[in-house]
Amino acid sequence: MKTLFLHVVPSIILLSFTTEVSAALVDFVNGTWNFGSGAVTGWQQPILDTSPYTGTTTLSNGVQATFTITDFGTVIHTNPNTSEHMTSRAYDTGTGLYLTQSSGSAFDAEADPLTNYLRIDVALSSASAVEFFVHDIDRMNDVWDDAVYVESFVGGFGILGEGTVANYAALGSNLTTLTIHTQNLLSIRPDEIGNPPSSIIDDADELTTNSARINFADEVQYFSFYYWDRDADASESNNQLIHLAGISVLDMSEVPEPSTWAFLTITGLAGFVRKRRLSKRNSHVAC
Repeated sequence: MKTLFLHVVPSIILLSFTTEVSAALVDFVNGTWNFGSGAVTGWQQPILDTSPYTGTTTLSNGVQATFTITDFGTVIHTNPNTSEHMTSRAYDTGTGLYLTQSSGSAFDAEADPLTNYLRIDVALSSASAVEFFVHDIDRMNDVWDDAVYVESFVGGFGILGEGTVANYAALGSNLTTLTIHTQNLLSIRPDEIGNPPSSIIDDADELTTNSARINFADEVQYFSFYYWDRDADASESNNQLIHLAGISVLDMSEVPEPSTWAFLTITGLAGFVRKRRLSKRNSHVAC
């Protein structure tokens, strides 16, 4: 008899199965990473303005994930607390990265081409269902106005704007989507002024007024995340950041019946497993 174990945390799920389905969270704090010189624990913060910066980790379900962070155009990373490019953060349910930049340094007017931005390319060793949360996409008067764009590629990474736009599955009440820049980027941006303190975000999967849940309509192997500032009056003396958190990866090669599902969201995955268990239990009773 096959045994099926499910470990659940709210909304984002860390799954460990002895058969059939396996998913895992990218762990930036306690996971094992390699930056080219051997294994280390956790995402190692690079020296200020080191670009590109690449780290590779193997998830608990065997999927290898490689993250490459690159600055394009004029991007200045500052953080008054750490003086580092980006820092890891632990949550009750998963871990994430603070992505910092100096307000105004990555500015692009929305009618112009997007040329100044931070790009994160994520390559997986196998096609997978992916879902993650982004927090603190905010706007403060004429100081900053965060913008986020996410797309996937087939066969390798491509040019900005030429991939398939991600599914912005759920947006906080202060966020909206708008097609901006000459590359026609369907982006997430603040709809209202608001700068919630980072202290209110306790869990990686928490959906606040300035948080977004992002996934893809199909399994992906290559996807890119972009972050920039679109406020013409932003001042470089002010610092801003967003949180990339709770990235969950479900290895599609281990899902036995791909024709039976369209997309399993992180919150819907538990229901999928419960349905399979109930079906097996009823079949056993009938026999």
